[in-house]
Amino acid sequence: MKINKTFIISILLIGMTLLVYCRVVHFEFISLDDSIYVFNNHDLQGTSVPKKIIWALTTIHAAFWHPLTWFSYILDFEFYGLNPGGYHLTNLLFHLASTVLLFFFFEKMTRRLYPSALVAALFALHPLHVESVAWIAERKDVLSAFFWMLTMGAYIRYVEQPIWSRYGLVFLSFLGGLMAKPMVVTLPLVLLLLDYWPLGRLDFFKREERQGRTPSRIWLKPKGIPAIIIEKIPFFLLSLVFAGLSYYAQQNIGALNQSIPLPTRMANSLFSYWSYLAKMVWPLHLSVFYPYPATQSFWQILGVGFILSLVSGLAVWKYKTYPYLIVGWLWYVITLIPVIGLVQVGIHSLADRYTYLPLIGPFIILSWGMADLSAKWPYRKRVLSLSAGVGLLLLMILSWTQVSYWRNSKALFQQAIAATPGNFKAHDLLGFALMEQGQLFQALVQFREAIRINPNYGSAYNNLGVALEKKGDWPGAMVQYRIATGLAGGAAEAHYNLGILLIGQGKLEEAQSHFLAAIRNKKDYGEAYNNWGLILQRQGKTKEAIEAFGQAIQKKPRLVEAYYNLGTVLASVGQLELAEKHLQGALAVQPRYVKALNNLGLIQAAQGKTPQAINSWQRALEIDPRFQDAAQNLHRVLVKKESGK
Repeated sequence: MKINKTFIISILLIGMTLLVYCRVVHFEFISLDDSIYVFNNHDLQGTSVPKKIIWALTTIHAAFWHPLTWFSYILDFEFYGLNPGGYHLTNLLFHLASTVLLFFFFEKMTRRLYPSALVAALFALHPLHVESVAWIAERKDVLSAFFWMLTMGAYIRYVEQPIWSRYGLVFLSFLGGLMAKPMVVTLPLVLLLLDYWPLGRLDFFKREERQGRTPSRIWLKPKGIPAIIIEKIPFFLLSLVFAGLSYYAQQNIGALNQSIPLPTRMANSLFSYWSYLAKMVWPLHLSVFYPYPATQSFWQILGVGFILSLVSGLAVWKYKTYPYLIVGWLWYVITLIPVIGLVQVGIHSLADRYTYLPLIGPFIILSWGMADLSAKWPYRKRVLSLSAGVGLLLLMILSWTQVSYWRNSKALFQQAIAATPGNFKAHDLLGFALMEQGQLFQALVQFREAIRINPNYGSAYNNLGVALEKKGDWPGAMVQYRIATGLAGGAAEAHYNLGILLIGQGKLEEAQSHFLAAIRNKKDYGEAYNNWGLILQRQGKTKEAIEAFGQAIQKKPRLVEAYYNLGTVLASVGQLELAEKHLQGALAVQPRYVKALNNLGLIQAAQGKTPQAINSWQRALEIDPRFQDAAQNLHRVLVKKESGK
C-alpha cells in the first residue's frame, strides 16, 4: 500500500502542536483584555443569540469592527459559558487548522513536500506565536489567519480555473479574514507575490531555465501583468474600506496614541522589523508587553537601516535565481505595515502577536534556502533531516516553556517583569491581578514600582488609588486619582473614580465636572453618563437627567443601572409606560434585580395592572424573601384587592 506522505506529515504537525499546547485547556482567563472580550463582557453574556448577533455586527467594542471574531465568542459562550478551557480549545483548533492548510497549500503550489512542511512546522511551533494561540483575547489572530489560509486555497483553485464562482469564493474568504481582524488588509499584495512565485503568473523569464527547481505546472498562463493587477482591484478596495473602519473605530474610543512624535514612531518601526527577526532567531525573553525604548541613537537607527537595506538589496539582486527570497522578504515587510507603529495604538513598542502571519515570509526563505544551499552537500538528506529535527525540538521546548506562563495572570506578568526589566506596564498589570485576588499589600508594591519606573503612567496612579480605596484610605485614594487625571493612560477612569468619591462627600458640582471629564476622555463611557444623570436628578434637572441616562444606555446597551435609573425618573414625571419599558430592559439584562422588580410592580399597580404588579413583587420575594419593600407593597395590594371584593 502506497504511503501518503502528505497525510503523515499533517498528522505529525498536529501531534507536535498538540504536545506544545495541550495544557492550555486548563488555563485561566487573563486579566488583560480577556475581561473586555469575555468574562466582563455583558453584551456577550446576556440576551438572546439573535440580539448578540446584531450587537456583533454593529459594535466597535475593543477598538475593532470584527463581527466574525465576536460570532466565535458567542458560539463559545453558548457551548462553554465562562469556562476558559473551551475558549482556549477554540484558539488551538484554529491554529491547528491554519497549520495544516498552510502546509497543504504550499505543497500544492510548489510541489515541494519537505520545505512546505518545514514552513508549516515553524509556523505551528515558534515561541513568538504562543501569544496569539494561548491568549483568549487574541482569537482575532488565529481566526483571521484561518481565513487567510482559506483565501490562499481559494485563490489556487481560481488560478487553476479562472471562473467567476471561484473568484467569488476568494473574495468571500478574504472578506471573512477582514471581518475577523483588519490586519489582513495586506493579503491582496501577498497574492501578487504568489503570482510571481510560486504560481508563475508574473514570469519575466522562462522557469524551465532554473535548473528544474520549479517543475512545470498547470497554472493559468497570464494574459498580462495589467490583467492580473486589475483582478485584484476589488480586493484593494475592500482593504481600503476596512482600513478606514479600523482607523475610525480606534479613533472613536481614543485608542490612537498621539503623544509619541512621528520621528520616534518611524525609528521604532525600523527597529521593529529588526527586532522581530532577532526574536525569530533567538526567541528568548519574550513578553506580553514591551515598553517603548527610552532612547534610540542615530547610529543604532543607521545600523539597523543599513542591515535591512542590505537584505532588501540581496532579495532584489537574486530575484530570478531565488524567487522565494524576494517573495518571503516582501511578505514579511508588507504584512507588518498595519501594525508596525507608524499609526500608534496603545503604548507598546512591539508585540509578539504581530508576527503571527508576517513570519511566514522568513520561514519560506529559511525552508527553501536550506534546500538550495545544501544542494551539493554530501549526506544532504541526513544533515537536513537532523538539522530540522533538532531545530524543531528546540522550538517545541521553548514554546512549551512560554506556554506555561499563560496559565494565569500572575505568572504571565511576573514573567514579563523578569524578561524585560523596567517594564512599568507589567508591574501595573501584576498589581491589578494581585488586587483582584485580594492581595492588596503586594498590589500596592507593584503599583508604586510602576510609578517609580514611569512617573507619567496614569493607569498605575489610578490603580493605586483603587487599592487604597479598598483599604479604606479614601484621602490617599483621592490624591492618586487627582494625579492620574492629568496623565495619559488612566485619565478617564481616574476622573470617574474621583467623581464617585466626591458624591460620597456630597460635593455634587465637583463630582459632575469629573464625570464630564471622563466622558471627554472616553466617549463611550456609559457608567460616567449614568452617574452624571444621578447628579442631575438630585439637582432637580429631570429633563437633563433623562437625556444622560439615555446616553448611558446608548453607549453601553447592557448597563443595567442606567435602565433602572431611567425607568425610575420617568415614573417620577408620570411617563409610566416608558418607565415600565426601561425597567423591563433592566430585568432583561439582570433578571434577579429585585429593586427593579419592586419599582416595576409599583408602576404596574399605578397603571391598574394589578395581576402583573403582584407577579413582579412575588418574583422579587422569591429571589429575596427578606426584601421588605416588595413584601409591604404586595401585602398592601392583596389587602386592597380583598377589601374590594
